[in-house]
Amino acid sequence: YSKVVFLSAINNPKELIATKEKEIIKNLNVNFISFIFLIKKILKKNISKKKNCSIVLITSLYSKLGRKGRFLYSVSKHALLGIMRNICVEYGNKGIRINAVSPGFVDTKMTRNNLDLKAINKIKNYSPKKKLVTKYEVANLINFLLSDESSSITGQEIIIDSGISVN
Repeated sequence: YSKVVFLSAINNPKELIATKEKEIIKNLNVNFISFIFLIKKILKKNISKKKNCSIVLITSLYSKLGRKGRFLYSVSKHALLGIMRNICVEYGNKGIRINAVSPGFVDTKMTRNNLDLKAINKIKNYSPKKKLVTKYEVANLINFLLSDESSSITGQEIIIDSGISVN
């Protein structure tokens, strides 16, 4: 049984027209294209050995939304959801399960580097839970999706965002 988590991202806020070609290629390579090459190897290995496999992609709340200055990040996370849905349909009958976890604002270094304290407090106040998501909450969700307890869950995007997306 194989368990795979794909968590790879560059998230440098910048408007599209100010983004250089090299930055576009690098962002898409890290956030999206690298997964295509990885998933091909995972599929070949697991299908040839008739092994079950559970895959979790880490996308983002911005796989559902757009955000100023986050064009490449948002688009690459949208693309991962497209891969997830297609892998589910094409390989689900071969023991492959694949899901996506889309965190909102998680209390991490990246969040604190990209947002000042005023913005973080605004997000907390906007959230029905009045808090940022913790990295442990995200990890617990990933562990559940990788486990046999979630054996009928596949092709799904699960948003974990303290309720921000519904407010």
